[in-house]
Amino acid sequence: MKNNRLNNAIYKIRLWCYGGFDKKFFKEHKTAIMRYNESVIYAILIIMPFVLALYFVMSLISTNLSNYSSMYAAFFLCFISLLLFDKFAVKGKDKPLVSNIVTVLTITLLFVFVCLIGTYFDYKSLAVMFLVYILCLPMLMIVPTHNMYAFLLVCFAIFTIADCHTKTALLAYMDFSHCITCIAIGIFISHFILQNRLSLFAANEKLSQLSYYDTLTDIPNRRGLKEYFDNNYSQNDEFFIAILDIDDFKKYNDTYGHLNGDVILADIAKALEEHAKKSNCFAARFGGEEFIFTGSPCSGLDFIDLLEGYRCDIFNRNIAHSTSNTGRVTLSIGYAKKNDGEDVQSVLKRADDALYSAKSKGKNCIAFSDDAV
Repeated sequence: MKNNRLNNAIYKIRLWCYGGFDKKFFKEHKTAIMRYNESVIYAILIIMPFVLALYFVMSLISTNLSNYSSMYAAFFLCFISLLLFDKFAVKGKDKPLVSNIVTVLTITLLFVFVCLIGTYFDYKSLAVMFLVYILCLPMLMIVPTHNMYAFLLVCFAIFTIADCHTKTALLAYMDFSHCITCIAIGIFISHFILQNRLSLFAANEKLSQLSYYDTLTDIPNRRGLKEYFDNNYSQNDEFFIAILDIDDFKKYNDTYGHLNGDVILADIAKALEEHAKKSNCFAARFGGEEFIFTGSPCSGLDFIDLLEGYRCDIFNRNIAHSTSNTGRVTLSIGYAKKNDGEDVQSVLKRADDALYSAKSKGKNCIAFSDDAV
C-alpha cells in the first residue's frame, strides 16, 4: 500500500515536471518544441542589441553610466554575433545540435549580463534585472520544469556568491529573499503556462493528423504528400516518384464487398509505409486505390529494388482475388526520375504514364517512364 502511494506520488511529480504530460510527449514533439524555442531565442537576439545600443547611448550622455559603456559595447557585439550565426546557421535548418548550442549560449550570455549589472556594476541597488531574468525565462521557453529550474538554481547560486562579495549584507539579503520569492512564484506560473502550451501542441498535432493523413489507411494524404514535396523535392537532384495501383480493384469490391476492399487498402498502405520507413522514403495515398512511393535513394537501382521488393511482398501474401488473372491481389507500378529543372507535376505525369504502360503489359509489373513513350 505504501509502495503504491509512493509510486503514485512519484508519477504525479514527474507529470507535473513535464507540464501535465510525460517525457515521451517531449520526444514525440521534439522538432516542434525546438522550433518554438528557436523562435524565442531569435526574438531575444533581435531585442537585446537594441536594448544594449540604447544603454550605450545613455552611457555616453550620462556620467552615472559612463563606466558601463565598454560593457554595453562588448555585450552588443556578442549578441550581434550570435544573431548573425543564428540567422545563417540555424534558422529554417534542421540542425538540433547547433540550435541547442545557440540556445545555451544565448541564455548564458543573458545571465552573465544581468548578473554583472546586478552585482559588480550596480552594487548600490537591488538586482532588478536578475529578478526579471529568473521570473520570465521559464515562461518564455518550453523546457521541462525540473530542467529549467535546475539551470536557474545554478544561476542563482553563482549570482548569490557574486552578490555577497560586492554588496552590503542588507542588500545581499534583500536580493536573496526576492530571488527565492520569484523562483517560488515562477515555478507555479511557468508550470501553468507550460501546461497550456503543451496542450496547444497536442491539439495542433491532432488537427495536423486529421488534415494531413488519410483516415482509412492512416498514411499521409495528398495534402501530406504536397508538404513532403515542398520540403524535399527541390533540395534533391536525385528524386524518384512512383505511382502504385491495385490491379482490378473495382472487380475486387464488386466480388468481396467494399468493406473488404477497405481492409485491403489499409493493409497495403501499412505494408507500403513499412517499406518507406526502412528505406527513408515517403508513402502516401494518392486517391482511390492509388498510392505514391517517393524519395531520394542512393541510385535508381536502389529505388527499383525497393519497388520490386514491395510488389513481391504483396504478391507473396496471396490475398485471394478470384476475378484477377493471377487469382490474387497484385500491384502495377509506374515510376519516373526527376530531370534537371523539371517540376514535380511533370514527374508525376510521367510516372502516371508509366503506370498505364505497366497496366498494358499485363499488370503485376513495374514500368519506368521511358517505357511509356
